[in-house]
Amino acid sequence: MTDDRLPRNERPVRDLPDFVLRWQEFRPTALGLLERPVLDTEERQVVNWLILMADKITGNDVRG
Repeated sequence: MTDDRLPRNERPVRDLPDFVLRWQEFRPTALGLLERPVLDTEERQVVNWLILMADKITGNDVRG
């Protein structure tokens, strides 16, 4: 079965534009990482910054 036939949430991310366009699908998982007690302060800050950056990038930013 090709990736296009899989439900969207089961398709692997192909590239950065694909990730950006699907960010709302991945955002809950990223937020969940912040709740993990195994993350130290620096790791938590990095994940938080990645979420903040991803929230600012839109489909218009990655479309040609």
